[in-house]
Amino acid sequence: SIDVSKLKLKNNLKNWPGIFYSNVLDMEKYKSYINRKVIKSQFDHLYYDYIDMYYQRGLTALTFLNNSNYYKLSREANIRKTICHNSFYYQNIIKKQDQYYLIDLDSVMIDLQIMDLGNFIRRLMHKSEYNWDFNKAKILIEHYSTFRSVSAEELEVILSLLIFHYR
Repeated sequence: SIDVSKLKLKNNLKNWPGIFYSNVLDMEKYKSYINRKVIKSQFDHLYYDYIDMYYQRGLTALTFLNNSNYYKLSREANIRKTICHNSFYYQNIIKKQDQYYLIDLDSVMIDLQIMDLGNFIRRLMHKSEYNWDFNKAKILIEHYSTFRSVSAEELEVILSLLIFHYR
């Protein structure tokens, strides 16, 4: 256990429903902007073809978050000052003999710990060997759970992150 009280860490506990909502509103604005353009670029056409799908994903993720215990989890994380690597990817894990080391600790912050897991899964799912195979995501979650249990409440938040890429 790390005593974070003496560390100056950024608090990244955010209002994810607010961020998702803002991104959904941005998509509405972009769609309207493209509709008003007289001459549309190839990018405009491509973006326009997919905007409704991502808009619906954003609304679905927002609904999941609003119906989850996200705010309760955030309050608990803020009280406990849980830390999140915030860049937990295989490139930042070094194995030396039988030991594993995390590097790139510049982005460590106070956040929901499951954000690392959700972002890690989302990044892997885009790779061809995972190809959004949720059985593989389930295996990752089960293995993670041998070190730190994942509640149903946390799984709902992870699902929201997987449905809608908020960045």
